Amino acid sequence: MTVQPGDVVKAVVTHIIGDNVVSQSVWHWWLQAGAEVDYATILAACRAKTEAIYDDLAAWIRSDSALTEIVAHIWAWSAVYGKWLTGPLIGVDTMTDTFGAADDPMPNQMAAVITAFTDDVNVRSRKSFGGIVEGIATENEIWYTPAGALTAALAEWLDPIDLGGGDTLYPVVCDKTGVARYLLYGLVSGLAGTQRQRKPGEGV
Repeated sequence: MTVQPGDVVKAVVTHIIGDNVVSQSVWHWWLQAGAEVDYATILAACRAKTEAIYDDLAAWIRSDSALTEIVAHIWAWSAVYGKWLTGPLIGVDTMTDTFGAADDPMPNQMAAVITAFTDDVNVRSRKSFGGIVEGIATENEIWYTPAGALTAALAEWLDPIDLGGGDTLYPVVCDKTGVARYLLYGLVSGLAGTQRQRKPGEGV
């Protein structure tokens, strides 16, 4: 099976944090390619990219937490329903990434936050990383060193995935009109935030 040029890929990464709480992050990429690309190549690329993003933050995420799984689908706009719908399954892969922080954990709802922006000021994408430790911040203000790690993670996210042969997966956010908008620049929050909660039936 293959992903077609112009398709949007949605990948969901599962991160198990304290007390076996399931934390998930959702990522979207738009495929620019001269021809279709096989599912295995797309899945491997999504896994490598998300692992690289989390690796940048490894020193600030509890060592007793771990990435466990990535699930990728085609993410398709439905003109009939007027919203994005989960399409064919691209694949599921096991992730075994672990982290290095031994400090006391922050409450599970606390997270380090980065935001990416598009050419539309009203359309942006926010990523929250749970499992963080108290050493990442003082009185909720992120320290300089972990802020640098978050900056590296943001840069990794904004960097397109080179599939070789001129084929590329570009990071996007899908708006409410059916347009996948490129992520152009980003912001690292100087304050510890909370993990985003999504509405039932509207994504992970």
